[in-house]
Amino acid sequence: MCSFFIGSLSSADGEVVFGALFALGEIGPAASAAVPKLIGLLDVDNERIQWRAAEALRQIGLASSNAVPALRKLMLDEKAYLDARVSAASSIWGITGETNPALPLLTSALNGGGLNADAQAAEALGEMGKVAEPALP
Repeated sequence: MCSFFIGSLSSADGEVVFGALFALGEIGPAASAAVPKLIGLLDVDNERIQWRAAEALRQIGLASSNAVPALRKLMLDEKAYLDARVSAASSIWGITGETNPALPLLTSALNGGGLNADAQAAEALGEMGKVAEPALP
């Protein structure tokens, strides 16, 4: 089943790609074969696809560890879509447990600016628990 969704990531139809990204994320760690294609999608000129690719990598988890450099690049790209940057930050934390690169962006995203950036950031900070205390104020 994963191979169908992985193949769909090459579609010219953005909605097909978006649906495949959602499905692969729901499959989780068993979709680890998709990681190389997901990394490539972090750099496309489509903010929804960037956002969802980063989220799928988070859902796949530790098997996505080789995606961390690309996620970090997206997270730090101030010209990128805020929702994608927040998803990348959340993914870095979810994959590595590192809070240092993610916490400042997640905290600042609580002020909004993206379609769902504030809600995504609040959810990620909540999952981080005690290490996210600097975001409380």
